[in-house]
Amino acid sequence: MTTAFYANTNPAHEVSAAATGLRREEYLFWRSLQPEEDADIDIVVATLSGLTGASEGRITRIIYTFVRLDELPRLRAEQEESFHLDLDRLIAIDSALSKLGDVAQETLQDIDEELTRYLSARQPNQKLPSHRNLRRKLRDILMRKDSSIAAKDPRRRPAYGVYPMGKDSATLSLDVDLETAAVIDANVAFLAERDNITRAGAAIALLSGESVAEAKVTLNVYKSDCPDAPGFIQELGWVPSEVAERLAARASTVRDMDAAQRAVSPNYVTPAGIGAYVEGRDAVCRWPGCDVPAQDAQKDHRVDFADGGPTSAANLASLCQHHHNIKTDGRARYIMDPVSGDIVWLFEDSTWIYDEATGPLSLRKRNWVRTVAQATQGRRKAAHDEAQRLKKELDDEVLDEHQASTDNPQEVEDPTHGGQ
Repeated sequence: MTTAFYANTNPAHEVSAAATGLRREEYLFWRSLQPEEDADIDIVVATLSGLTGASEGRITRIIYTFVRLDELPRLRAEQEESFHLDLDRLIAIDSALSKLGDVAQETLQDIDEELTRYLSARQPNQKLPSHRNLRRKLRDILMRKDSSIAAKDPRRRPAYGVYPMGKDSATLSLDVDLETAAVIDANVAFLAERDNITRAGAAIALLSGESVAEAKVTLNVYKSDCPDAPGFIQELGWVPSEVAERLAARASTVRDMDAAQRAVSPNYVTPAGIGAYVEGRDAVCRWPGCDVPAQDAQKDHRVDFADGGPTSAANLASLCQHHHNIKTDGRARYIMDPVSGDIVWLFEDSTWIYDEATGPLSLRKRNWVRTVAQATQGRRKAAHDEAQRLKKELDDEVLDEHQASTDNPQEVEDPTHGGQ
C-alpha cells in the first residue's frame, strides 16, 4: 500500500525534505524553550525576545500554542511525526480555539480528532491545506461547537475612511456587513467582466460615478437544505445560517446543484448551472497553491472539447488565465477524479502533486454541511431533553413534599383560642 503524505514533506525530493527539516528544527527549538506553567510569563517573554530577536507578541503566541497542543495529543503526535505544519498554522489553530474559552475535555477530544483528520494526508504527495482553508475549517468548528459565539462578526457597523499614503495616493476603507459586502463585490465583478477591466478599476468606476452596473448581478450562495446549516458565499467564505437565508431569500434563481453535477452540455461554452457547480466544488484555481477565486478563473476542459471531451463537471476544472496557459502549452497536465473532482498534476520534470477540491460542494465539505445541521439538531434536542428532565425533577420534588405533608400533618395553632 502506498503511504499518504503531504507534498511539503515528500522525503524523495530534496527541497521538501529540507523544508521539513527547517520546520522540525524551529518547532523543536521553541518547544525546548517552553516555560513551566508557574513561570512568570512577562519575564520569560521579555528574555526570549532579547535572545532570539522575535517580537514579544509572537513569542507569547508560540507559548500559548504549545499549551494548546498539549490539549490536542493526536494532532501533536501527527505533527511531531511528520512536521508538516509550520508555526503560523499552529498559532492560527490556538487563536481560533481560544474563542471557545474553557472547553470541556470531551469537546477538546472531538476537536482533536477532527483537526487531525483534516490535517492528515489521504493521498501520496497531497497539497497541504492553505492558510485560508485552515482558517475556514477552524471557523466551521467554532460555529458547530458553540452557537453562542461568533467566529467572525457578521454585523459590521458601516464605516468609511480615506487615508493619504503619500503625495499622490490614498487608501479608501469601507467596512460593511457580510450581506452588503457580497452584493458590492458582485456588482464590481459584473462591471469588471462587462468592461474588461480589473476589479480595482471597476470599483473606482462605480464609486466615482463614471459607470453603473445596469444589470442584475449573479451571487452564488451555496447552502444545504438542512435546517440551520451555514452557507458559503464566493469570496467571503462560510457565513452563519441567518445571513445565508436572507441572501437566498433575495435570489431570483435557485439552481439544483445535484442536477448540475450530472448535467452534460453539447456546447463548448459552460452553461451557468454547470459553471456554478464547478465553482462551488473548486473554490479556487486548481493549480496547487493558487488562490485565484474559481469565479474569476476559466472552465478548462481536461479532455479538449475538440477531442470529444464533454462540457460537464466531471471534465471541467477552474484554472486562472496564467495556469490555464501553462496547461495549454503542455508544460503540465492533470488527471481528475470525475466523482470527487480531486486532481493529480503531472509536471515536465516527472514530479507530481495531488490537489483536493476544497469548495463547499466538494465531497468532504458537503458531508460536513450535513453534519453541521445534524449536530445543531442534536445539540438542541439534548438541551430540550435536559430541560424536560430538570422540569420533571422539580415537579417530583414538589410532589414529594406535598405527599410528606399529607402523610405527616403538623399540629397547627388555632388563632381563635390564642394558643391556649
